[in-house]
Amino acid sequence: MRRCLLAWLFALVSAAAFADGVDPVVSDVTVSQTGRVISVRYNLSGADAIVTATFRTNGVILDCGLPFRLVGDVARKVEVGSERAFYWAPDLSQPEFEAAAGALSVDVKAWKLSMPPAYLAVDLTVKSNCLFFAEAESVPGSVTNDLYRTDWIVMRHIPVSSTQWRMGCDSSYPAKDANWEIPHYVTMTKDYYIGIFELTQGQYFRITGERPSKFRVTSGYADGDLKPLETVNFQTVRGSETSGYNWPRDGHAVLSTSFMGKIRALTGIEFDFPTEVQWEYACRAGTGTFCYAGNELTDVDGISWNFLNAADGYETNQTHKVGTKLPNAFGLYDMLGNVYEFAIDWFTNDLTSVEFAVDSVGPTNGTERVTRGGNWGQNRGEQRNCYRRKCPAGSGSLNNGFRLYCPCPALEL
Repeated sequence: MRRCLLAWLFALVSAAAFADGVDPVVSDVTVSQTGRVISVRYNLSGADAIVTATFRTNGVILDCGLPFRLVGDVARKVEVGSERAFYWAPDLSQPEFEAAAGALSVDVKAWKLSMPPAYLAVDLTVKSNCLFFAEAESVPGSVTNDLYRTDWIVMRHIPVSSTQWRMGCDSSYPAKDANWEIPHYVTMTKDYYIGIFELTQGQYFRITGERPSKFRVTSGYADGDLKPLETVNFQTVRGSETSGYNWPRDGHAVLSTSFMGKIRALTGIEFDFPTEVQWEYACRAGTGTFCYAGNELTDVDGISWNFLNAADGYETNQTHKVGTKLPNAFGLYDMLGNVYEFAIDWFTNDLTSVEFAVDSVGPTNGTERVTRGGNWGQNRGEQRNCYRRKCPAGSGSLNNGFRLYCPCPALEL
């Protein structure tokens, strides 16, 4: 009996260590070629993992191309085993690489399931199809391809690792209200993913079949599907607070027939709005300046669509195609300008109440939700990392949109 108990305990401890502490290892990578098809085989030991591949020639990362041309045991979860394989068939616009001559190399990397790669691409056209990539350059077709503004969503892994940092107003520019943006320290312990773009009208249409925005295709705006979604409210997107969908009381629960409910059902990912802390940390991307491009008012023009430039290319001011300004250091576009972005928090006008908070969820109740980031109708002074506004949860505006958040890991792997 004692021997059985000891064996059971040993197995239990070993399983726990295997699940959390053992690093996955890729070994015995071989590359072969038949015509234009590149075959890669490898062994995976230690633990199941997400496996990514980065192809290079002369040290330059190669775009594997669209439609997705990598197939097999790559860009997704792979189980431990030998003779794992994947294949790449470059399209005819790319040169015929000679793998045997050393003109092509491939870096095959295994990632712990609890620490996934930098980029997650989520398919909005079929159920439960998600792909992982190690860096922006490996995302097929480039992250700024219009595919990722319509039929797919690209999410960026934001590493946190128990970070304490100061959020709030920078001394370089006065706050609209001293308490609204008072500097204060917060701590974050959980990594997360956030969309590289504001959610577009095209992506919303893929999920709901609706186009509620003012600047939409059906109203004569030819690039409407590539513009950020607007004219929706907090409750329409995730459900009413009075019906059991009240953050933070009800956690990440959402109405099944809402946008968030539908996109979760399609993808298997718990999408939602980011908290204020998550939003500002992602926006700043390590900077402590007025905006993530610098400390001067004019610095915002290269990163945001605002009142002074929102008519560029059009007859009147309006929203613009997402991802056409410069990104921040995390590779996120339009964190300032274009449209306000909902945070999930209730609004508070005194941030001293969350000083030194750990993984802050915001106030437990309120009457208005937070919006962040400025919009296309505001001047440069509102295009700030710390700029905060408030909006009734049931009210929509052509200034309001959002960007998606999901936890990390994003999937039950």
